[in-house]
Amino acid sequence: MPKKQEKQQKEIGAVNTLRFYDTDLVERLNKRLNESGSRYEHRNHFLTDLIEAGLDRRDYENSLQKELLKNDAAMFKSVDELAGVFMEFAKYARTQFQTIQASDMTMKWILGGIYNIAEASHLRKSLLQEHIDRGIYDGMPQRFMNFEERAERRFIKDE
Repeated sequence: MPKKQEKQQKEIGAVNTLRFYDTDLVERLNKRLNESGSRYEHRNHFLTDLIEAGLDRRDYENSLQKELLKNDAAMFKSVDELAGVFMEFAKYARTQFQTIQASDMTMKWILGGIYNIAEASHLRKSLLQEHIDRGIYDGMPQRFMNFEERAERRFIKDE
């Protein structure tokens, strides 16, 4: 059994016949030829010029396509780099907010302790160094907690 021969492209030679079956295309070609006036010596010159212009256009489109593919690769790379920078920023922002939150909590407890010690001192209660060291006075007074709750309701809103 003979092997199937692969189809080979025929080459275009110097002399060829071209048939047009599409009547709309023939009308467009005739219109363009008539509009060109005396620019072309004959139809062959006109058709050769059209084919050459079409080939130039196709070469240009192919080169653009290659450039677009290169640009797409560069764009994806830059998007990936931007995503990496964004992830690093998010990590940095998260640690900054955690640091602020830790400082805020520390300041609240220190201020609460100072307030409680000052209040006890004002009321002439005995203050033992051992109680101060153990943090007996470190709790936040209820009045401070109420103020914090009101401030959060007013300024912290879910978007």
